[in-house]
Amino acid sequence: MPYTTPYVEFNTQETGKPLLHWTGAELADSVVIHASVVTADANSRRVVPAGGLLCKITSGNGLNNYGPYSKTATNGQQTLTQGACVVTTSAREVTLGDKEVAGYYGQASFDLTQLETYGLSKHGASLTALEAVFPTCSFRTA
Repeated sequence: MPYTTPYVEFNTQETGKPLLHWTGAELADSVVIHASVVTADANSRRVVPAGGLLCKITSGNGLNNYGPYSKTATNGQQTLTQGACVVTTSAREVTLGDKEVAGYYGQASFDLTQLETYGLSKHGASLTALEAVFPTCSFRTA
């Protein structure tokens, strides 16, 4: 009996819609996700979901790449700074290495229920901080 490796497809590129509604005026840019700062899931896969909050790595390994917001990081991922944060437009698996992804940074209307903020509250002072990082964006629930 020949050995076959089970095929598992990860097809969430289109799932998770971070936008409340799409107008065509949204501003997005390509950023590179630094794979080693993405936490592996139960299946040992490193996945950043659509609507993931990414921050620029400003020191150490992965300099000038992006990683998920982390309040305990010391490499820049802990800093919410205008021009150094994006919200991913689609999911991206980075298990095998760094990958490019598009990220919204302006003129977007975000659905708070679709954002993955990695522990950052979506209310009160934290929401105010998000609004300061993305001043031309709005944050609401459907």
